[in-house]
Amino acid sequence: MKGAPVIASVAFACLSSMAIVGCDRVKDPIQYKGKDKSYWIGMLEGKDVDKRQEAANALGHFDANAVPPLVKALRDTDGRVRMQAASSLAEIGAGAVEALAEALADKDAETRHLAAHALGEIGEAAISAAPALKRALRNETKAAVRVEMARALCGTGSGFEEGMPVLVNGVASAGDPKLRESSAEALAELGPLAEPALPALIDALADPSEGVLISVRKAIWGVGPKAVAPLSAALKDKESRVRQWAAALLGDLGQDAKIAVPALREALSDEAAMVRVVAAQAITRIEPGVDGAVSALIKGLSDKERMVRWQAAVALRYAGSQAKAAVSELVERLKAEVDEEIRRYLAGALCGIGEDAASAVPDLIDMLGHDDARVRASAAMVLGGIGASAKDALPALEEARKDEEIASEVEAAIEKIRLAPGDTPKS
Repeated sequence: MKGAPVIASVAFACLSSMAIVGCDRVKDPIQYKGKDKSYWIGMLEGKDVDKRQEAANALGHFDANAVPPLVKALRDTDGRVRMQAASSLAEIGAGAVEALAEALADKDAETRHLAAHALGEIGEAAISAAPALKRALRNETKAAVRVEMARALCGTGSGFEEGMPVLVNGVASAGDPKLRESSAEALAELGPLAEPALPALIDALADPSEGVLISVRKAIWGVGPKAVAPLSAALKDKESRVRQWAAALLGDLGQDAKIAVPALREALSDEAAMVRVVAAQAITRIEPGVDGAVSALIKGLSDKERMVRWQAAVALRYAGSQAKAAVSELVERLKAEVDEEIRRYLAGALCGIGEDAASAVPDLIDMLGHDDARVRASAAMVLGGIGASAKDALPALEEARKDEEIASEVEAAIEKIRLAPGDTPKS
């Protein structure tokens, strides 16, 4: 069926969520929804597509005797029925492995694809299918089917030697981004065992497809501490996107990436503003208090590129008390920033600093009279976030109660300041 393997791979994200990975679900309830197995098998052979799909789902609740009609349904004329049949076979688990292994040799590429995917969902319980998977992989010519076979083979815990090169080549493929994404997703499922694929995965951080990039980052993060050294080296990659995401991933790894701090400090001087900001954010997450990190974020707040300003504001928002050196700049940007989302993060950063942002209170009081209601609302929110140290703002906030556009923010700020620790609530 021309083009079918690619179409099937697109829908596998949904299929995976339905299947029970590596589980042998041989419950055989005798009946499902008041109907026995023979009823559902008959419905699976009917003309109504919706009913065939329902039957394929129902048969996943029975024992291995439901496998033959489900395997036959892998060749159904409707894609939804085919995918549901594969999901149900995966739910049955070990009892379906032998039949799925035989289906790997089917003349129809999509049937082979679905059988391989179901075996991948069954996982280690499909170990008996490893020889068949190896044979099928050697003979398979369809790239998308090869990736599913390699995924299933690695998932059994046997066959990394044959499966890993296929997944690595898939990530590096210059063709269909769905193929690269499914390859990276398969590697992500392997966790630390995907370490041999790190060079290809790090190169793929430059991939223009957002879907591929998400799966690649997940796979690298899943490798864990052993990814730190390659990611540190990638901070000098010629591609700025690779450097940026390498820095971000090091931040995601947290304390495990402590040995990368010197390389990240060096990246604070990168020619690309986004790399500088992301490296600074990573440092604040790995080793708070390192010189230069907050300064780089402060500089990023006034960058001409919206995404750089956004990233810097987000980083300062989650830096907590580390961002107290940025108070004056945060206030100035709060006045000048035209992007509402960035302004919320700026306000959030000041709230996160808390009472250490008390020096900003006079400026925030002035901002309650700003022409832009959004700026006024942000000022009120930050005053509330500062808490007891913003008591001097209470008269101005009381006056601002008359401002209908920011009434809810003002009321919340007054309540937070009055109820700050150590204060007695007013009746």
